Amino acid sequence: MNAQEVQAWVNRQPALPGSVEYRRLALALGQALDGLQARLAVQPPASPAPLPVVEVIEEPPAEVNRSSRRGPYRRRDRSRRESKRDAQRENTARSRKARAGRQTSARVQATSNTA
Repeated sequence: MNAQEVQAWVNRQPALPGSVEYRRLALALGQALDGLQARLAVQPPASPAPLPVVEVIEEPPAEVNRSSRRGPYRRRDRSRRESKRDAQRENTARSRKARAGRQTSARVQATSNTA
């Protein structure tokens, strides 16, 4: 879009109260667009900076103690440990509930036997 296209668009719009200010703004916008396009034609945008070289981290040998690891592998092991702990907690909670349920049913049976 250039200043001439903006001018044509402004001229097609119906005249409303206060439209003079809008017409001035639209014309100024068209001129700014022309200036920007001229600037871009003369000076193309700068190329982005080259990407930094990234070192490849190799996995340490198997005999290394897992707790002494550094980097992403250490994080992965920690999450595994935490998920194991969570599973153990769930299992103990389930078994406690099951034991409690068995105890109450045993109590109910004991009371029904005596009656």
